Amino acid sequence: MKKQLLLAGLSGLLCLPANAGEFKFNGYLEAELRYYPNDALFDFQSDEFASAAAEVEAYWASDNEKHSVRFKPFGRITTAEDGNRDHADIREFYYNYAGAGWQVEIGINKVYWGVAESAHLVDIINQTDAVESFNGEEKLGQPMISLGFEEDWGNLDLYVLPYFRERKFAAGDERNQLPIPIDYDKTLYESDDGQNNIDYAVRWSHYFGDLDVGISYFNGTSREAIPVIGDVNKELTAATAYTSYYQQLQQVGLELQYIWEDWAFKLEGTAKQEGTGDYNSAVTGFEYTLSDVNFSGIDIGLLAEYMWNDRGDVSIKEASLIVLELPADSVLPPDVEAAAIVPGEFLSPFDHDVFLGTRFTMNDVDSTDFIAGIIYDLDKGTSIASFEGGTRFGDSLRVTMNVYFLTNVPKNPNDSSFYYSRNDDQIELKAQWYF
Repeated sequence: MKKQLLLAGLSGLLCLPANAGEFKFNGYLEAELRYYPNDALFDFQSDEFASAAAEVEAYWASDNEKHSVRFKPFGRITTAEDGNRDHADIREFYYNYAGAGWQVEIGINKVYWGVAESAHLVDIINQTDAVESFNGEEKLGQPMISLGFEEDWGNLDLYVLPYFRERKFAAGDERNQLPIPIDYDKTLYESDDGQNNIDYAVRWSHYFGDLDVGISYFNGTSREAIPVIGDVNKELTAATAYTSYYQQLQQVGLELQYIWEDWAFKLEGTAKQEGTGDYNSAVTGFEYTLSDVNFSGIDIGLLAEYMWNDRGDVSIKEASLIVLELPADSVLPPDVEAAAIVPGEFLSPFDHDVFLGTRFTMNDVDSTDFIAGIIYDLDKGTSIASFEGGTRFGDSLRVTMNVYFLTNVPKNPNDSSFYYSRNDDQIELKAQWYF
């Protein structure tokens, strides 16, 4: 199905006049250095990594702008040994036809939903590229067919997603990884169609004066991997390997944003139904912008958000029995039985947390900006401090620095999804040359 979508996108391009329209080509080359100031939790992990990446974008549009094709591949190579960060992905490759008040896209694309800064609860279309960034902002390209309408009553977007992208995690000598390797050759799916399960999604959005509203629904394979405990030899022993298990998910999402003078009030909420338990999540808060401070042209945003979910413990015994090829009524040894319970805090860590941050924009010719903040767990006292910022040198070079620090992580591995990353404070420097 993925190949069919690529061929459909190419066919749309090949059927158009080669000498008509507008063509653009751009992209960037990147050099990156990651440094971890603390000693690694595991002996096989390293303290620093270098890498190089490239992303190019080719765009074509017809003279009447009804037809367009966009192609955006990405790739990275690193000095990590036996890790997953050496990877390539087609972020976007799709054909677009724009009609009068409607449009259709066929191919691979990225779609973003959400209004909050600290957590993107409703954002479900694309899989997270977990090996590319610590904060989960990077996404893999998603094969899709989408149909969008723009009417007086709002925008309506319909999606058919015929192929699922797995989530991979750090491995080898990389940092921020699970304590036991994941066997990607044995990935399990609740759907009998596996990666070829057809997912569906729909989103309606509109504005009422200064209030923006978005309501969405998703039905398909969850983008979240449940770690199933089982031995690679299918033996009833203590866990020696994880297998990813992807459930079927129904999600209803709500987005609200209200602008009042210099204030932006935001709310995201989801209700999820899946086999290992239903739960609700929400994030709400505000951003206050101080514009043109002292007539300097500098804008400063002050952000505050609260995150909540009611996810309970997740029983993955059923999936573990599938890995072990045992009957559903089997009794497991105590250590394996205990390992078949995953606390909700491990899978959805932001259940009673606050985020405080600031956004700084110079509005200068070098596009200097940064955002800094801290997420604080009100129950356990864990905090994640972050700084992400950069500036441009000349017309083509942009330098950025991203810093992440974790403090006061619980000593029980079941109490925090950051337990095995507690020593992985990270300093990341990037130099990107745009062309």
